[in-house]
Amino acid sequence: MTQVAIIDLLADIAQIARGAPNPTLIRAYNRAAREFCRQSRWLRSALPGVTEAGTLLYSLGTDPDLEVIGIRAVSLARTTGNTTPRPLRVSASTAWRAGERNAEPQRYAYVPEAQLALNPTPDAVYDLLVTLVIMPTAASNSVPAELLPRWDQTLQAGALAYLYEVPKQPWTNLDLAQIKKREFQAGIGNAKAAEQKEYQSGTTIARKPPFIVGGM
Repeated sequence: MTQVAIIDLLADIAQIARGAPNPTLIRAYNRAAREFCRQSRWLRSALPGVTEAGTLLYSLGTDPDLEVIGIRAVSLARTTGNTTPRPLRVSASTAWRAGERNAEPQRYAYVPEAQLALNPTPDAVYDLLVTLVIMPTAASNSVPAELLPRWDQTLQAGALAYLYEVPKQPWTNLDLAQIKKREFQAGIGNAKAAEQKEYQSGTTIARKPPFIVGGM
């Protein structure tokens, strides 16, 4: 997933919040991108991996710029015989039977933070494809390029909504802050509707190994 430096996206915002230091502008844009992704769940990433016999819980890895906030879907395929992938059902892990025999997984659950649980516990190696819901980390100074073609103006509105509320600054304007908040929320609503209609296909993040196997 290509990352774009936030500093390269700030020209329009900097003209409005004149005199704001770059760290403040970057922080405002980062906050907007995180809130946009958290509320809309629009930004996805397809992550391939494999199971391990007898292992229930899997880490979904770490990235300095992106963090996992959920799972949209999981598909599983046998490595021999019929290798056609099939979707697993999302299920609350509290409903899983204790002491169930290891077998081919039928269900999955997202375990905060950034972990995947399978049920039944795998009895062999299977191929997995996990569609992750992601957002920029709080420490990131960049955002995924995939956000920009459709949502750059929405992210600018979110950043300005925050900046206009910073007290006692030359650019402080509480009335404009409310206007930008409404623009930001309208954009999030549009993105949420697009996500629910499968307008976002997702992007593969390459990692080696794709999963860090847990110990349960």
